Amino acid sequence: MINFRNIENHTFKFSNEVNYIYGQNGSGKTNMMEAVYYLSCAKSFRGVRDSDIIMKTKEHFFLEGKVISKNKTSKIEIGNNTKNKNIYINKKEIRKNADLFGIFYPVIFSPQDIFIVQGAPLVRRRCIDRLIASLEGNYIKILKDYNYAIEERNKLLRDIPDSEEEVYAAFEEVLVKNGLKIFEFRMKYINIINSFISPIYKYFAGNADDLSVFYKSSFDIESQMNLKSKYKDSRNRDIILKRTTLGTHLDDVEIFLNNEKAKYFASTGEQKTIGIAIRLAEARVYSSINNEVPVLLLDDIFSELDELRREHLIDSFSNKGQIIITSPDKYQVKGDVNYIKMENLDA
Repeated sequence: MINFRNIENHTFKFSNEVNYIYGQNGSGKTNMMEAVYYLSCAKSFRGVRDSDIIMKTKEHFFLEGKVISKNKTSKIEIGNNTKNKNIYINKKEIRKNADLFGIFYPVIFSPQDIFIVQGAPLVRRRCIDRLIASLEGNYIKILKDYNYAIEERNKLLRDIPDSEEEVYAAFEEVLVKNGLKIFEFRMKYINIINSFISPIYKYFAGNADDLSVFYKSSFDIESQMNLKSKYKDSRNRDIILKRTTLGTHLDDVEIFLNNEKAKYFASTGEQKTIGIAIRLAEARVYSSINNEVPVLLLDDIFSELDELRREHLIDSFSNKGQIIITSPDKYQVKGDVNYIKMENLDA
């Protein structure tokens, strides 16, 4: 890592099992975790711009990591100078962030996961879309084509509302075709998540509460013909609002605890545990389909859990894959643990 946030130049060596990084707040623990995640998709899990990641007073950052997945070793190198991003896999340059998908898949747990429950629908859509994209090779292109059609239709609604019928119809054709594919993929994976999530939640919460997730869509099981008619019928309303008011870009994943919406009725502690359960279910889905345990990134998660739940979290994946934990405090964790103290890394 070079010039990445507050880490000017440092190399981390991780074991194949549990890695425990501890140290004072501000020492760079979450920044290190962010760098590992960045290698998987060339994006920050914090949702910030690349320019915000470059160390202050510096003009670029550079990351290099070696990934071993299914007995295949890949060297990933990413350099960014605010104007250009260069990505190499085994010294071969790739043009798109999406080409990184499939090299390795980290599942990150952080205190911010409470926003999976509390946050806007966009947070939950991104969560399910990232999982699908890691397992379905054509999903990113489907999303991109759909989003492009949304942007172009919205431009018509705002700037050229009296456009010809065939112009609107061309974009709406893409929205129907790709929107139905997105709907079908999301429904498929929400159903798989549901097969894991309730037992996981009960295990961590230590009670019999039932957790479930449902996909709420404006598409439902509509036919393409019906959807085309709906888009056409919505144009006058959309012209007034200057945006497209129908489609999978507005869908949501609803979370229920004991048949009540968790967003409104779950306590803060319950919402935190729900966030963990969803991430663990995500990891289980990936493992069940790809036959490989994802890398688990547990960022300062112990501060949100009591001792029993800390032990349950680690025990769930003990001896099943690589785990990287960050914490201000050094807790004793069962098994063969690689402890790394973060200190003196600031520029």
